[in-house]
Amino acid sequence: MTNAELLNHHVGLVGRPTSLGDREIYDESVVMTLMYSPEGHTHTLTGPDAILKFMARIGEFFQIVSRPDPLIVETATGAVAEYRGDMICLETRNTYHQDYAAIAEIVDGRIKAVREYYDPIRVLKAFGEL
Repeated sequence: MTNAELLNHHVGLVGRPTSLGDREIYDESVVMTLMYSPEGHTHTLTGPDAILKFMARIGEFFQIVSRPDPLIVETATGAVAEYRGDMICLETRNTYHQDYAAIAEIVDGRIKAVREYYDPIRVLKAFGEL
């Protein structure tokens, strides 16, 4: 897979059960950091299994309404994705629109690190915390 395809696969894991081959896109020591996560929310995940579990569990909290294809640009060390999602928080029924950016470091055809950026205020509003 190209770097863009690897990052696109990662982004596509949001809210869906893990499938055969999903784990192989990650290096065993992969770290995913949600850079602006609010206090009390997930911030750092280490290892493919933790990331896959987190990505799948998003579907327990949100109903995905729309998730357009991401814009992905390859870099010398990986890829950068810009994407958005429209969801409904299942707990509060609040709408949740988010704009994301993800920066992936890719080594030897596997994702070694991902840093995701988003607006934490939107998360807190969706959960009724603000």
